[in-house]
Amino acid sequence: MTKTELSCRAVESLKKTLQWKEKESFQNDRLALSIFISFIKMKLLPKKESAEFVFENFEKNPFDTKLEGKMEVWLELGLEEHPDLETDLLEKLLNISEIETRNSRIFTSEPKQDVVEVSDKPVLDAATNIKVETEIQSIQEHSQILVLHDFNAHSDFAIDYSLRIAKKMKGEITLLHFAKKGKDHIIATQKITSLLQKKLKESDFSLHAKVKDKEGNLNQMVLDIASDIKAKFIILPMENSISSDFNIIAGSNIPFLVVQAAPVDELKKIVFPIDDRRELKLMLNLVKFISKFFNVEYQLCKPLHLSIDAIVEKTTNNLNFVQSFMRQNEIPFKIVDIDCKHFEEVPVRCARETGSDMIFLLPRESVSLHGYVLSSDEKKIIENKEKIPVFCVNPLHGIVQGFSSGVMY
Repeated sequence: MTKTELSCRAVESLKKTLQWKEKESFQNDRLALSIFISFIKMKLLPKKESAEFVFENFEKNPFDTKLEGKMEVWLELGLEEHPDLETDLLEKLLNISEIETRNSRIFTSEPKQDVVEVSDKPVLDAATNIKVETEIQSIQEHSQILVLHDFNAHSDFAIDYSLRIAKKMKGEITLLHFAKKGKDHIIATQKITSLLQKKLKESDFSLHAKVKDKEGNLNQMVLDIASDIKAKFIILPMENSISSDFNIIAGSNIPFLVVQAAPVDELKKIVFPIDDRRELKLMLNLVKFISKFFNVEYQLCKPLHLSIDAIVEKTTNNLNFVQSFMRQNEIPFKIVDIDCKHFEEVPVRCARETGSDMIFLLPRESVSLHGYVLSSDEKKIIENKEKIPVFCVNPLHGIVQGFSSGVMY
């Protein structure tokens, strides 16, 4: 059994165990169930804040398929870090299986979920032997897009992008502006109301607006509001009064689209940088989501000159895997080698050379004393001089509410 198969089985057993431990009919097995849960959490799960965050949320809602996919990735990473735990895990999985057999007559099925999900068969690439969950959350008639607006040109670009996307998704748009209490708040409310009335004449779907007091942790307020309205993603103007360093993106479990120019007439090409990270495969949920609404060709790009053999091998495996996924789902793509040595040089150069309309960015996990941050290279990509919009996703940080593992969720 491969590590991927073992991690999938472990998550499936964990899901059952979390359900059983609350049932009176399993009272004689509660100690064994608790031992299994503790083993997963204390020994197998990587000692990272984001991994623990996913586990805590999965523990509260074990039937969330988005979290399930994240747990599988984290446990696979745990098995790679601690291969000596495989034998213990297999023994505990066998014990859970025996418990299930004994209680099969009273085992209850999963509760019906409020969110309907469409699930494709998992993709398994022979070169990498890694599974990617491609469940895409069904798009509801009122998918929400949150747009930060500061009454400047870049904010208007953000609205224009939201209108184009909402039209495809049949979604709703919420404008968010922060103003000081008192007179500024009143003026801002009047201005955004006027803006709404104008935009409503140009669209046939719902637009809303919120004006909030400009005090406290604005980054967290944005994320809280996005979570409350169940936003699929947030559109952030390049010039904004909320997060000039863009670190709000690094700390978010909701994808961000950062824009600094007017939208193109038609989205045709998207840059998908290929690197050596295992987490890269979770971006395929976003790829499939976008492809449901836009007929785009993905530019699978990587550096032509990589010097470390292990990185070359992992990057090649990822490229093979992504190609397999694209072919299976009939998604157009093109492989582009960029004449450079470093991953951070690839996205913007590829966009420039191929005439692409958007860049996907998967920030690397980086934590400072002030929380999650973007690297200087990632900020350069977002601030690119070509003014190409950048779609940022943190697939392993928390619950990505947009897609299956986290975007357009």
